[in-house]
Amino acid sequence: MPEGSTLIPVILGSDKTHLTVLAGDKKAWPVYLSIGNLKSTICNKPSNHAWVLIGYIPIVKFEDHKDICGTLENRLFHQCLTIILKPLVNAGEAGVVLADSSGNHRHCYPILAAYLADYPEQILLNIAAQKNSPTTTASFHDLGSHITSPPRTRQWIVSRLIQVRQLADPNDVPNYLKEAKKLGLNGVDQPFWLELPRYQPELCIAPDILHGLHRFWRDHILKWTRFLIGDKELDKRLRALQPMVGMRHFKIGISHLSQWTGREDRELQRVLLAVIAGAPKMTAKVMRNLRAFHDFLYLSQYRSHNDVTLSYMKKALRVFHATKNIFIVTGARKGKKKNSVIPHFNIPKMAALSQYLSHIREMGTSPQFSTEITENCHQLMAKEPFKATNRRDYEVQMCRNLDRVDRVNLMEELMEWIKHAQRQDTIETNLHPFPAAYRELAKKAIQDISDAELHLVRRGPTQRLGVWASFEPHHRRKNIVAISHAYKIPDLPKLVDDFIAREAIEPRHRKPAQSGIDIWDRFRIKLSTVQDEDELAQARTVEALAPSAGRPNGHCHCILVATPEAQPTGLDGKNISINHCHCLLICRLPDCTSTDDFSPLV
Repeated sequence: MPEGSTLIPVILGSDKTHLTVLAGDKKAWPVYLSIGNLKSTICNKPSNHAWVLIGYIPIVKFEDHKDICGTLENRLFHQCLTIILKPLVNAGEAGVVLADSSGNHRHCYPILAAYLADYPEQILLNIAAQKNSPTTTASFHDLGSHITSPPRTRQWIVSRLIQVRQLADPNDVPNYLKEAKKLGLNGVDQPFWLELPRYQPELCIAPDILHGLHRFWRDHILKWTRFLIGDKELDKRLRALQPMVGMRHFKIGISHLSQWTGREDRELQRVLLAVIAGAPKMTAKVMRNLRAFHDFLYLSQYRSHNDVTLSYMKKALRVFHATKNIFIVTGARKGKKKNSVIPHFNIPKMAALSQYLSHIREMGTSPQFSTEITENCHQLMAKEPFKATNRRDYEVQMCRNLDRVDRVNLMEELMEWIKHAQRQDTIETNLHPFPAAYRELAKKAIQDISDAELHLVRRGPTQRLGVWASFEPHHRRKNIVAISHAYKIPDLPKLVDDFIAREAIEPRHRKPAQSGIDIWDRFRIKLSTVQDEDELAQARTVEALAPSAGRPNGHCHCILVATPEAQPTGLDGKNISINHCHCLLICRLPDCTSTDDFSPLV
């Protein structure tokens, strides 16, 4: 690339989806586009509109050619993508001049860098045969190996295409398909990426956390675990768990669930190891294997990595492969049709586990390539437009609806920009009579206020960091000594006195023991996530109830308070010495009338 030019990594995503609900068989196959110049936290939120629809792939059935129906559908898919992505060929080779958001013209090179898809589409994109790896040269018999196969490079695929064409005519589809399968291909003779510059199949097909890890966990890991422990015992243990705020409680177990979502997968993954521990068939080797896979599952979802975290992933994967044979020995690895033990682990998604490490080093963290974003885009760019149609020739109507929505959004943005420009002109006019130094200070103050208002509008009132408590306290004007006895915190009066002295509280607050303090039993807190300060975690409710007749031991949630010495990622954790176990209270000192005057006491 010439010096000073700009690389634009193009990210595509596609997936079939149902448009009708309960009745009908209307489907759509949308193709979405985004660019890698945007932060992943922005791209992964549908409300930011960082993805655009660039086309619908037609879904057809070749009923007169049942033997080669799938091959003809695959060829049609590649022909459609060839037409859609044709502008990227010349632009990726010679570059194209584009204007950025500031109006500056840049020499840009758009290159197809990543394609988000599930396993069926992954093998379709890299024209791999069924039950083959889409990113490596591994065939069906190599999928369960712990040794990573060589990458499925562009040169490797093209060389195989040349060999197949020497053996069979592409127009003779049945014979061509037969020869292609022998070489690990699916019968497509003209892949869409054949003319795309700098396309790398082994890197473009990104590992998918949603289908590659969570779905693999549900279809295999959980299935093997349920066989060993038994559905009745597993449901019994799940029901016995104490309900906790922020964690799903499976009141009647999981054996009744017929429809699963990613939410159920994640909630059950959080408690599965603890629930099954101690069961008769859950031997040390089984638990070691399950723990290794869950370690790999969570480490792969990190939003930042270094050599240490990648070594953790490598170690967890090595332990998983070393102990996976226990499921064959115990008979848990069974097929769906025949109730017999399968003596191998030739599972395509298992072979994809080894691709996470290399892909993270080359392309970045895996969460930004999850197909969850394409699933969310379906609602905005497929299902909602379909509801605006009369169900006849709905594809054209859906495109027209999306075009109108985009025009309305652009007009609203233009009006907001005009209002902002008019406001700036008004400020300039009003400040013109004043001295230059004063004008600059006033402009800066007004700009800071505008930025703060825009920040609140973008994040919304529910996105701000902080602590929320009810306006009225749960206990009013309680004596500090009585509180220490009720909550079994004998050193609470001393802690309050030390807090008041340390924070230099006003004299009217220096006698909380005599005048009493207000007490809140619960509050809600929202903090930034561990690995990204700009991304907020889910709001949590923290509760601390005093012992009573119904609750002899009270009810308190555990709080981990991070110190500056502890690493924020929690990778190299430090030992924490806990001498006393205290409740966490939200208190308001006497004579405080504002609800902002809360003082947390531990």
